[in-house]
Amino acid sequence: MEPLFLTAAIKTASQLEHVIQPDNYVAFTFFIGTMAMMAASVFFFFELSNTKPEWRTSILVSGLNHLHCSSSLLLHERLQP
Repeated sequence: MEPLFLTAAIKTASQLEHVIQPDNYVAFTFFIGTMAMMAASVFFFFELSNTKPEWRTSILVSGLNHLHCSSSLLLHERLQP
């Protein structure tokens, strides 16, 4: 199985089934939700240094949780037949 970042680029017409079709609203909303969780992870990690010390562990755990969930969803979607 190829790494996910290598399969994002479409090289041939036979790989077009991996592109979200215009009428597939479930895949589109899934993609938007996954990207929102990744963006939240990045936000949590960047704001870690601006947070009071007593809240840093909570922010770190939240960022790791969002990152884990979004990557798990992407991997789960990739492994579906």
